Amino acid sequence: MGDRLAVHVLTWNLDGLTTRRLDRRAEEACVAMVLGQTLREAVEGKPSRPPPQVIALQEVVKRIHLSTIRPHLEAAGYALWPGEPAREDGDYSMIAARPPWSLVRGRSGAFGDSPLGRRWVEAHLEHTDGSRLRVITAHLESLRSGGGSRAAQARELDQMLGDPDAPPTVFLGDTNFRGSEWRAIQRDLAFDDAFDLAGRPPRDSPTWWPRDDHGNRTSDRGFRFDRIWLDPGHRWTVTGFQTRHHSRISDHAALEAHLLPK
Repeated sequence: MGDRLAVHVLTWNLDGLTTRRLDRRAEEACVAMVLGQTLREAVEGKPSRPPPQVIALQEVVKRIHLSTIRPHLEAAGYALWPGEPAREDGDYSMIAARPPWSLVRGRSGAFGDSPLGRRWVEAHLEHTDGSRLRVITAHLESLRSGGGSRAAQARELDQMLGDPDAPPTVFLGDTNFRGSEWRAIQRDLAFDDAFDLAGRPPRDSPTWWPRDDHGNRTSDRGFRFDRIWLDPGHRWTVTGFQTRHHSRISDHAALEAHLLPK
Protein backbone atom coordinates (compact mmCIF):
# COMPACT_ATOMS: atom_id res chain seq x y z
CA MET A 1 0.00 0.00 0.00
CA GLY A 2 1.45 3.33 -0.98
CA ASP A 3 2.76 5.89 1.48
CA ARG A 4 -0.15 8.27 0.79
CA LEU A 5 -2.91 5.68 0.96
CA ALA A 6 -4.60 5.54 4.35
CA VAL A 7 -7.58 3.33 5.10
CA HIS A 8 -10.48 4.67 7.15
CA VAL A 9 -11.89 1.97 9.46
CA LEU A 10 -14.60 1.65 12.09
CA THR A 11 -15.41 -1.19 14.48
CA TRP A 12 -18.58 -1.40 16.58
CA ASN A 13 -20.28 -3.95 18.81
CA LEU A 14 -23.98 -3.31 18.08
CA ASP A 15 -25.30 -5.00 21.24
CA GLY A 16 -27.55 -7.16 19.08
CA LEU A 17 -28.29 -9.61 21.89
CA THR A 18 -30.20 -6.91 23.74
CA THR A 19 -33.68 -6.94 22.22
CA ARG A 20 -34.77 -3.60 23.72
CA ARG A 21 -35.39 -1.18 20.81
CA LEU A 22 -33.25 -3.48 18.64
CA ASP A 23 -34.67 -2.52 15.24
CA ARG A 24 -34.64 1.20 16.03
CA ARG A 25 -31.10 0.99 17.38
CA ALA A 26 -29.89 -0.86 14.27
CA GLU A 27 -31.50 1.79 12.08
CA GLU A 28 -29.79 4.55 14.03
CA ALA A 29 -26.46 2.71 13.87
CA CYS A 30 -26.62 2.48 10.08
CA VAL A 31 -27.43 6.19 9.80
CA ALA A 32 -24.55 7.06 12.13
CA MET A 33 -22.11 4.97 10.09
CA VAL A 34 -23.24 6.00 6.61
CA LEU A 35 -23.93 9.69 7.30
CA GLY A 36 -21.20 10.11 9.88
CA GLN A 37 -23.74 11.69 12.24
CA THR A 38 -27.07 11.04 13.91
CA LEU A 39 -30.36 12.00 12.30
CA ARG A 40 -30.76 14.79 14.84
CA GLU A 41 -27.34 16.18 13.94
CA ALA A 42 -28.24 16.01 10.25
CA VAL A 43 -31.53 17.85 10.84
CA GLU A 44 -29.69 20.51 12.86
CA GLY A 45 -27.31 21.04 9.94
CA LYS A 46 -24.19 19.96 11.77
CA PRO A 47 -21.23 18.94 9.59
CA SER A 48 -20.99 15.25 8.78
CA ARG A 49 -17.89 13.12 8.47
CA PRO A 50 -16.98 10.82 5.59
CA PRO A 51 -18.25 7.25 6.02
CA PRO A 52 -15.57 4.68 6.82
CA GLN A 53 -14.17 2.62 3.97
CA VAL A 54 -14.12 -0.54 6.09
CA ILE A 55 -16.60 -1.45 8.84
CA ALA A 56 -16.36 -4.36 11.29
CA LEU A 57 -19.44 -5.20 13.33
CA GLN A 58 -19.89 -7.54 16.27
CA GLU A 59 -23.04 -8.92 17.93
CA VAL A 60 -24.92 -8.94 14.66
CA VAL A 61 -28.04 -11.12 14.69
CA LYS A 62 -30.08 -12.45 11.79
CA ARG A 63 -33.02 -10.12 12.46
CA ILE A 64 -31.13 -6.85 11.98
CA HIS A 65 -28.76 -8.31 9.37
CA LEU A 66 -31.64 -8.93 6.96
CA SER A 67 -33.99 -6.08 7.88
CA THR A 68 -31.59 -3.21 8.40
CA ILE A 69 -27.84 -3.67 8.08
CA ARG A 70 -27.66 -5.33 4.68
CA PRO A 71 -30.16 -3.08 2.86
CA HIS A 72 -28.73 0.14 4.32
CA LEU A 73 -25.06 -0.67 3.83
CA GLU A 74 -25.54 -2.12 0.36
CA ALA A 75 -27.49 0.99 -0.64
CA ALA A 76 -24.52 3.05 0.55
CA GLY A 77 -22.17 1.05 -1.70
CA TYR A 78 -20.78 -1.47 0.78
CA ALA A 79 -20.18 -5.14 0.08
CA LEU A 80 -20.74 -7.41 3.11
CA TRP A 81 -19.18 -10.61 4.28
CA PRO A 82 -20.94 -12.72 5.22
CA GLY A 83 -23.73 -11.50 2.99
CA GLU A 84 -26.16 -13.99 4.49
CA PRO A 85 -26.70 -14.59 8.21
CA ALA A 86 -23.92 -16.76 9.58
CA ARG A 87 -26.19 -18.71 11.92
CA GLU A 88 -29.85 -19.36 12.47
CA ASP A 89 -29.45 -18.47 16.13
CA GLY A 90 -27.00 -16.44 18.15
CA ASP A 91 -24.77 -13.56 17.15
CA TYR A 92 -21.79 -13.23 14.83
CA SER A 93 -19.37 -10.71 13.33
CA MET A 94 -19.23 -9.22 9.85
CA ILE A 95 -17.07 -6.98 7.65
CA ALA A 96 -18.23 -4.39 5.10
CA ALA A 97 -16.14 -2.49 2.55
CA ARG A 98 -16.92 0.25 0.04
CA PRO A 99 -14.99 1.76 -2.89
CA PRO A 100 -12.17 2.37 -3.42
CA TRP A 101 -11.92 -1.04 -1.69
CA SER A 102 -13.62 -4.10 -3.12
CA LEU A 103 -14.30 -7.38 -1.34
CA VAL A 104 -12.30 -10.19 -2.95
CA ARG A 105 -13.16 -13.06 -0.61
CA GLY A 106 -14.03 -13.85 2.98
CA ARG A 107 -13.89 -16.76 5.37
CA SER A 108 -14.60 -17.59 8.99
CA GLY A 109 -13.08 -20.01 11.47
CA ALA A 110 -13.54 -21.18 15.04
CA PHE A 111 -11.08 -20.22 17.75
CA GLY A 112 -9.19 -23.19 19.15
CA ASP A 113 -10.20 -22.31 22.72
CA SER A 114 -13.72 -20.94 23.15
CA PRO A 115 -16.36 -22.42 25.47
CA LEU A 116 -18.81 -19.89 23.98
CA GLY A 117 -18.07 -20.98 20.41
CA ARG A 118 -16.55 -17.67 19.29
CA ARG A 119 -15.27 -17.33 15.72
CA TRP A 120 -13.06 -14.99 13.74
CA VAL A 121 -14.06 -13.48 10.40
CA GLU A 122 -11.56 -12.52 7.71
CA ALA A 123 -11.98 -10.49 4.51
CA HIS A 124 -9.45 -9.83 1.76
CA LEU A 125 -9.87 -6.44 0.09
CA GLU A 126 -8.36 -4.86 -3.01
CA HIS A 127 -7.97 -1.14 -3.75
CA THR A 128 -8.57 0.33 -7.17
CA ASP A 129 -4.81 0.89 -7.45
CA GLY A 130 -4.14 -2.81 -6.84
CA SER A 131 -3.14 -2.54 -3.18
CA ARG A 132 -4.37 -5.31 -0.91
CA LEU A 133 -5.61 -5.35 2.67
CA ARG A 134 -6.66 -8.14 5.00
CA VAL A 135 -9.20 -7.36 7.72
CA ILE A 136 -10.02 -9.64 10.65
CA THR A 137 -12.77 -9.14 13.19
CA ALA A 138 -14.03 -11.12 16.18
CA HIS A 139 -15.89 -10.88 19.46
CA LEU A 140 -13.56 -12.52 21.94
CA GLU A 141 -14.73 -14.59 24.91
CA SER A 142 -17.12 -12.76 27.22
CA LEU A 143 -17.59 -12.93 31.00
CA ARG A 144 -14.99 -12.36 33.67
CA SER A 145 -14.39 -16.12 33.81
CA GLY A 146 -13.31 -16.16 30.15
CA GLY A 147 -9.89 -14.60 30.72
CA GLY A 148 -7.92 -17.72 29.83
CA SER A 149 -9.83 -18.17 26.58
CA ARG A 150 -9.43 -14.48 25.72
CA ALA A 151 -5.68 -14.82 26.12
CA ALA A 152 -5.60 -17.94 23.92
CA GLN A 153 -7.68 -16.19 21.28
CA ALA A 154 -5.38 -13.14 21.30
CA ARG A 155 -2.38 -15.43 20.76
CA GLU A 156 -4.19 -17.06 17.85
CA LEU A 157 -4.89 -13.64 16.34
CA ASP A 158 -1.25 -12.68 16.91
CA GLN A 159 -0.21 -15.61 14.73
CA MET A 160 -2.66 -14.58 12.03
CA LEU A 161 -1.45 -10.99 12.13
CA GLY A 162 2.14 -12.18 11.97
CA ASP A 163 1.71 -14.16 8.74
CA PRO A 164 4.67 -12.98 6.60
CA ASP A 165 2.90 -13.93 3.37
CA ALA A 166 -0.24 -11.90 4.08
CA PRO A 167 -0.89 -8.33 2.89
CA PRO A 168 -1.14 -5.54 5.48
CA THR A 169 -3.54 -6.85 8.10
CA VAL A 170 -5.81 -5.11 10.58
CA PHE A 171 -7.82 -6.62 13.42
CA LEU A 172 -10.94 -4.68 14.42
CA GLY A 173 -13.08 -6.03 17.22
CA ASP A 174 -14.37 -6.42 20.74
CA THR A 175 -11.68 -8.14 22.81
CA ASN A 176 -13.37 -8.01 26.23
CA PHE A 177 -9.91 -7.71 27.80
CA ARG A 178 -9.83 -6.41 31.36
CA GLY A 179 -6.91 -4.11 32.14
CA SER A 180 -5.02 -6.61 34.29
CA GLU A 181 -5.48 -9.36 31.69
CA TRP A 182 -4.15 -7.13 28.94
CA ARG A 183 -1.12 -6.05 30.94
CA ALA A 184 -0.31 -9.70 31.67
CA ILE A 185 -0.34 -10.80 28.02
CA GLN A 186 0.63 -7.67 26.10
CA ARG A 187 4.38 -8.27 26.31
CA ASP A 188 3.98 -11.68 24.66
CA LEU A 189 2.21 -10.34 21.57
CA ALA A 190 3.98 -9.01 18.48
CA PHE A 191 1.22 -6.90 16.93
CA ASP A 192 0.83 -3.15 17.48
CA ASP A 193 -2.16 -1.49 19.10
CA ALA A 194 -3.48 1.56 17.22
CA PHE A 195 -4.38 3.21 20.53
CA ASP A 196 -0.72 3.12 21.58
CA LEU A 197 0.48 4.40 18.20
CA ALA A 198 -2.03 7.27 18.48
CA GLY A 199 -0.42 8.40 21.75
CA ARG A 200 -2.94 6.75 24.11
CA PRO A 201 -5.46 9.66 24.09
CA PRO A 202 -7.23 9.47 27.50
CA ARG A 203 -10.64 10.54 26.22
CA ASP A 204 -10.60 7.71 23.69
CA SER A 205 -9.58 4.97 26.10
CA PRO A 206 -12.91 3.59 27.42
CA THR A 207 -15.25 1.95 24.91
CA TRP A 208 -17.70 0.13 27.22
CA TRP A 209 -19.50 1.00 30.45
CA PRO A 210 -21.59 -1.26 32.71
CA ARG A 211 -25.34 -0.62 32.45
CA ASP A 212 -28.56 -1.67 34.14
CA ASP A 213 -31.52 -3.41 32.47
CA HIS A 214 -32.83 -0.04 31.26
CA GLY A 215 -29.61 0.90 29.50
CA ASN A 216 -28.46 3.43 32.08
CA ARG A 217 -24.81 3.54 33.12
CA THR A 218 -24.19 2.17 36.57
CA SER A 219 -20.60 3.42 36.79
CA ASP A 220 -18.47 6.20 35.31
CA ARG A 221 -15.58 3.76 35.03
CA GLY A 222 -15.26 2.51 31.48
CA PHE A 223 -13.21 -0.32 29.98
CA ARG A 224 -11.16 -0.50 26.77
CA PHE A 225 -12.77 -3.61 25.34
CA ASP A 226 -12.78 -2.58 21.68
CA ARG A 227 -9.40 -2.46 19.98
CA ILE A 228 -7.60 -2.08 16.67
CA TRP A 229 -4.54 -4.28 16.26
CA LEU A 230 -2.04 -3.96 13.42
CA ASP A 231 0.29 -6.53 11.93
CA PRO A 232 3.95 -6.23 13.01
CA GLY A 233 5.36 -6.57 9.49
CA HIS A 234 4.47 -3.04 8.32
CA ARG A 235 5.37 0.26 9.92
CA TRP A 236 1.94 1.63 10.61
CA THR A 237 1.05 5.27 11.16
CA VAL A 238 -2.22 6.17 12.85
CA THR A 239 -3.31 9.51 11.38
CA GLY A 240 -6.60 9.66 13.27
CA PHE A 241 -8.10 7.79 16.23
CA GLN A 242 -11.30 8.40 18.18
CA THR A 243 -14.23 6.81 19.92
CA ARG A 244 -17.75 7.68 18.79
CA HIS A 245 -20.25 7.52 21.62
CA HIS A 246 -23.89 6.72 20.78
CA SER A 247 -25.20 5.50 24.10
CA ARG A 248 -28.79 5.11 22.84
CA ILE A 249 -27.58 2.66 20.19
CA SER A 250 -25.14 0.36 22.01
CA ASP A 251 -23.38 -0.15 25.31
CA HIS A 252 -20.16 -0.03 23.27
CA ALA A 253 -18.73 3.04 21.60
CA ALA A 254 -17.68 2.78 17.98
CA LEU A 255 -13.92 2.96 17.45
CA GLU A 256 -12.70 4.82 14.37
CA ALA A 257 -9.22 5.29 12.90
CA HIS A 258 -7.25 6.25 9.81
CA LEU A 259 -4.40 3.80 9.30
CA LEU A 260 -1.39 4.01 7.01
CA PRO A 261 0.96 1.04 6.50
CA LYS A 262 4.28 1.27 4.71
